[in-house]
Amino acid sequence: MIGCNYDLDILNSNIKNGHVDREAKSRIMHSHPSLSTVKEMLKANDLSKLQEVHLLHLSDRNSDEERFKTEIAEIVGVPVYIGGE
Repeated sequence: MIGCNYDLDILNSNIKNGHVDREAKSRIMHSHPSLSTVKEMLKANDLSKLQEVHLLHLSDRNSDEERFKTEIAEIVGVPVYIGGE
């Protein structure tokens, strides 16, 4: 299980469109793991015994559940679930 809260492109788009205030960006980026951070962490580790991945704490506004699931699955090669699926 790993937290994967936001994607920077989605977050920036939401700020530009006024859906997220700029002050929140810094807080989000410093306190929550991004999709790119999770992907790099997974690539840096031995996944040979990994059986499944559960992505937790996705932001309602700053994430894309299906995209996150697909991109992580491409890296890990095992089933990927969102939250408590």
